Amino acid sequence: MKRIITILSLILCAAASAQTSKPAAEERTFELTAVAPPTPALKYEVLFDTLLDRRPGNAAILYMQAVLLMGPDAKEKSDKALQAYDAKDLKTFNELAQSLEYPPVFQELDLAARRDHCD
Repeated sequence: MKRIITILSLILCAAASAQTSKPAAEERTFELTAVAPPTPALKYEVLFDTLLDRRPGNAAILYMQAVLLMGPDAKEKSDKALQAYDAKDLKTFNELAQSLEYPPVFQELDLAARRDHCD
C-alpha cells in the first residue's frame, strides 16, 4: 500500500511541477472602433447592378479591340513608366502616364465591362 501511495504522490508532484513550468500566456489589449465604409466604395465601378446597365454579348472581343487600340508602343511606355515609379522619379512617371491616355481604349473597356459574359 505504501508503494502505491508513493507512486501516486510522485505522479502528483510531477503534474504540479509541469503546470508551474509553463510560461504564462501573453495578453494584449487593443481597441477597435467601427468606421463607415467610404462613399463611393470604388472610384471606378466594375460590376453593374441593374439590368439596364448590362448588355448582351461577348466581352472578349471588346477587350481584344481595346488592346489593339493601345498601339505597339504602349507596352514600352508602360514599362518605362513603371521603372520611373519604382525609381521614385515622379516627374518622368507623370509625363509617361499622361502619354498613355487613350480615350477610345477606356470606352471599349467600359463597353466590355457591361457585357453579360466573356468567352
